Amino acid sequence: MYIGATFPVKAQSNYKVKLTGIVYEYDQNNKLLPLEFAAVSIPESSLGTTSNENGRYTLENVPTGKIRMQIQYLGKVSIDTLINVSKDLVLNFTMRNEDFKLKEVTVTATNNRSGKSTSSHISRSAMDHMQATSLYDVMSLMPGGISQNQDMSSAQQINIRQVSSSSGPEAPMNAMGTAIIRDGAPISNNANLSAMNPTVLSGTETPASLAGGASPAGGTDVRSISTENIESIQIVRGIPSVEYGDLTSGAVIINTKAGREPLRIKAKANPNIYQVSMGTGFELGKKKGALNVSADYAYNTNNPISSYQHYQRATTKLLYSNTFFNNKLRTNSSFDFIYGKDQRERNPDDEQTKTASEGRDVGFTLNTNGTWNINKGWLKTLRYVLSGSYMDKDSYYETVYSSATSPYSMTTTNGAVLSNFAGQHIYDANGNQITNFGPEDINHYAVYLPSSYLGHYEIDSREVNLFAKVTSSLFKASGHVNNRILIGADFRSDGNVGKGKTYDPSTPPYRSQYGHNSSFRPRNYKDIPFINQFGAYVEDNFKWSISGTHD
Repeated sequence: MYIGATFPVKAQSNYKVKLTGIVYEYDQNNKLLPLEFAAVSIPESSLGTTSNENGRYTLENVPTGKIRMQIQYLGKVSIDTLINVSKDLVLNFTMRNEDFKLKEVTVTATNNRSGKSTSSHISRSAMDHMQATSLYDVMSLMPGGISQNQDMSSAQQINIRQVSSSSGPEAPMNAMGTAIIRDGAPISNNANLSAMNPTVLSGTETPASLAGGASPAGGTDVRSISTENIESIQIVRGIPSVEYGDLTSGAVIINTKAGREPLRIKAKANPNIYQVSMGTGFELGKKKGALNVSADYAYNTNNPISSYQHYQRATTKLLYSNTFFNNKLRTNSSFDFIYGKDQRERNPDDEQTKTASEGRDVGFTLNTNGTWNINKGWLKTLRYVLSGSYMDKDSYYETVYSSATSPYSMTTTNGAVLSNFAGQHIYDANGNQITNFGPEDINHYAVYLPSSYLGHYEIDSREVNLFAKVTSSLFKASGHVNNRILIGADFRSDGNVGKGKTYDPSTPPYRSQYGHNSSFRPRNYKDIPFINQFGAYVEDNFKWSISGTHD
């Protein structure tokens, strides 16, 4: 259980009031119009609602005293204000567009205004100004972040509170412990098995990924996460809320765009990357909700003079949002499609190693999440998340292995002894059988591999990730103490239903000559059980008022 305490010093009564008002926006003619679907909330009390088609909102059972009020809408500058409440109030707000016409735009991560110095917020305008290509690029906006040329030539994993992000044994562990949460659901790397068996490398090195993808020993490859459909990002560098669960290094919380948005078409180029993208959001009619659509394509060349090495990414996102039950329930349902291809074609000038590789990722994610503003007694809101993803990864690698001379047996059966002719037994001078194999090894033999040969192997990986979570927010003002309590539970299941590693048994992958126990052991990923995790959590944040001046 995580308990946080602050100590404001002005007594507060239990009297409850009602706040009402209208949220406006300016149209193209600078005329005020009511704004529908604006999110109005009081975070410290877990109270929230959404403005209706007339722009009107109502918040009931609001505790008296100084409260922090937020109004948010896609493409608008958020309003975050402190109000002293002692009676029923009518508060109207006017929101303005967030674009390059603003006089002041923050282009770095800003500390969370709740006072948590370990939490940083990155806005849409900051991402637009830096022209980020992937989620990895925005990390340079963090305090202490290092600016560098954008490049997607290799797997990109997020490391928090670490200077070096790509070297040393601690880098993969840091990335593995960093949670990436999009629309309330974690993006999991638990089912990633796209690596050669560590025993091939004598068990001393970190399992290397195939064809440039993310290593199973680290975090998610965030090259596949485009920033074009992201509204804001919160990065927690310290200890986050218990509801974020499985992490050790911090959390990256992604909020994607939902609601009305003007059509935008963008294109950019730098020495390595070409990218085009589009996006728009429109309302479907009265009480029919809104649909947000976005897509992008990026092409990365590792080196302009080595065009045979390149990475491609194409993404599409559809997000439907609506409110129900008199604006008490707000839901978002989305479909994400991702295509990625990391390829190293054979260099025409490479006649010695003839190295070539390819890693292709095709997958989709379905997500639905929502917040039900109940506001009955202690219970204020109920939030839920349901998410499922499927990723089909097909990879191959081929090269001419040199200095590969070693004894090699095709069998994967324990205790089997083969001869150098398939299916043929060998006997000693006394007629005793030396070889030992069954029907499964009838076509296998043992050889002494040549010094060099062209090896080719493939990995068929099909990752399945399921996630579900429900969280209730409770708030109670009692005397001088305010309690905001989170109670929830989550379930996740990660597994792989691919065929695994396959290769021609006569030309096996290279193994370390220094590892006496290194071997070739293909295994069907379907035979590996899914990882199922269930968690429950409780978090209490209380505020205790003591006589004196307000903190």
